Amino acid sequence: MVRLCFKLTLVCDFKRIFAFFIALIFISCSTIPDNNGWKNMQEPIFEGKIYKQHRNVRFIISSDIEPKKREILITKCDTYIEDNLKIIKETEFIDSLDIILVQDLDEMYKYTREHVAGKISLIEDNENRNMIFCLYRGKKSPLKHELMHMIAMCKWGIPEGGLPLQWLNEGLATYADPKAECDGYLFEEKYTAFLYSNKLINSTSLMTDFTYSKISYNQTAYMVEFLIQNYGVEKIKLLWQSGMGKFEEIIGLTFEELILQINNELSQKYPNPIDFNWPKFEEGCY
Repeated sequence: MVRLCFKLTLVCDFKRIFAFFIALIFISCSTIPDNNGWKNMQEPIFEGKIYKQHRNVRFIISSDIEPKKREILITKCDTYIEDNLKIIKETEFIDSLDIILVQDLDEMYKYTREHVAGKISLIEDNENRNMIFCLYRGKKSPLKHELMHMIAMCKWGIPEGGLPLQWLNEGLATYADPKAECDGYLFEEKYTAFLYSNKLINSTSLMTDFTYSKISYNQTAYMVEFLIQNYGVEKIKLLWQSGMGKFEEIIGLTFEELILQINNELSQKYPNPIDFNWPKFEEGCY
């Protein structure tokens, strides 16, 4: 009888304990937010960041970003990729890619050793994955610009000859996202302002000593726009893969003659200097 009571007591205690743990699990599960596929990064250098794999892209962001904004970011990125592919007339982007978003230039320096708004690293450089490091402050981000760099180089290869085509590389990426310049002017208007202010960078400097300035980015963005509208993106791709030594053969003009053609057409379209706010232009975004 004693043994039976002991066994019944154990069974009853076990049932109570089991019920307690079930209730505890239920309460715990009901209080843990749905992370929607986001996980903590394990690498020490990415402490405090979370990631999510979306198709071929792994997003690595600060855990402080609100869940809703995380998903908006992914949707925006999908749109940026689609838009950039349309510009260069390519159909898909399936290369593996990590997008690491940072909150300020100090954090950017931590990863890249440079105080820049964006930087890309190809598989050839890091022997692992393609990577984009980019400032992200909601509406202000050069992410679409950096994505164009990545997509163009994954689809077309590294620009032939390197530095002499840097103007085309940066011009194409800048052209892809006018909003990233956040000054409110069209590339055509900015180029015209540079022209009338004698601030245009000459052809030799564009090829041999490309400077990363707002003028060089916006000047070359309009040059790319002009090339696309008048010669087609197919010739830009051919130039990209052939190098500046083939410029005249591909375009039918020398590089200097192309710039002269652009200048003449804009001088006729805008016979007088346009109203241009230089302080606003020079403010920058980042």
